[in-house]
Amino acid sequence: MISRVAVTLFASAALVAAHGTVTGVVIGGQYYRGADNWASPGNKESPVRQFPQDTGYVKYQDVTWNMDIACGKEGYKGTPVVAKAPAGSEVKVRWGGDQGKDGKQWPHCEGTHVVYLAPCTNGDCRTFNPKDALWFKIYEAGLDPNQDPLQCPDGHTAWPNKGRWAQNIPFEQDSWFTYRLPKTIKAGQYLMRHELVSMHSAHLRGEPNGAQYYPSCIQIDVTGGGNAQPQGIPATKIYTEEDGILDIYKKSMTYKVPGPPVFKDDGSAAPAPAPPAPTSTKPASTSRPTPTNSKPVTTSVYVAAPAKPTGSKTCKPKRVKRDLHEETQELYDRALAGAHARRAHGDRTGHSF
Repeated sequence: MISRVAVTLFASAALVAAHGTVTGVVIGGQYYRGADNWASPGNKESPVRQFPQDTGYVKYQDVTWNMDIACGKEGYKGTPVVAKAPAGSEVKVRWGGDQGKDGKQWPHCEGTHVVYLAPCTNGDCRTFNPKDALWFKIYEAGLDPNQDPLQCPDGHTAWPNKGRWAQNIPFEQDSWFTYRLPKTIKAGQYLMRHELVSMHSAHLRGEPNGAQYYPSCIQIDVTGGGNAQPQGIPATKIYTEEDGILDIYKKSMTYKVPGPPVFKDDGSAAPAPAPPAPTSTKPASTSRPTPTNSKPVTTSVYVAAPAKPTGSKTCKPKRVKRDLHEETQELYDRALAGAHARRAHGDRTGHSF
């Protein structure tokens, strides 16, 4: 007879691949398809860099040394598309997964939503390596203590206490996350790092628990704007390992989104000189160094809830370009749906998913 432990371990292993990808973005009123988790022909039509094959996350133990935390382990190479992005314009990003009534929604409810920018210092994001990037934060949303949690796509309530996580909000908006670009930053090409940090297993240490970091990078060309050139930091300086451990199931808690403060888009900050482009061509580190005790600055708790994307015709790609994507997306959705059978979001025994 197969033991309950064996069945649980098998289900957990299957669910490692059952997370999600960015399936679409709207930038400056223009819709772009998202990126697949394989080298599909459709990826060449997207400003979103490719996702890992397993659609998996960066582990909390790796955030201080592994450059995968910048754009994911498949996000080092660029894509041919750089999206035009007027300074101050609205951006919408849809994360798809295997949850919800249609089985295509982002699966996690508890966690943060943060956005960073990094100038492509070589002048061309299509060839820019994110290990050379210096990131500044433009948006963050964490836990709003003044709101009640919403129901999650799989039917469970996001968490047992008062408060609403940023990842809980888009379930009423077809998994779209919405924010605005700064209006005062200098024009030019940037990598836009859109990240979800899921906290449902952050109350336990060790593999496969802790916070789950899902970075995605989108290539944009900011037009208009001002003269602001915010100082940035390497992706491996955004978090500490301890940021990935937090018991969100306590009866009461407050939460500050880790990382540097959000850039003040009011023109008050003096422009910082653009850093020189690093010349190193070494691959990202694959060995873990001795951890340090340094901890980055923490900032405010919550940013206003994003608005639901409209049905504007400008948000839809031409049909001729969507046929191939729909076929590949169907195959991907069916694969994710198979892993959904034994998802255990309500299980607080320590299993990750």
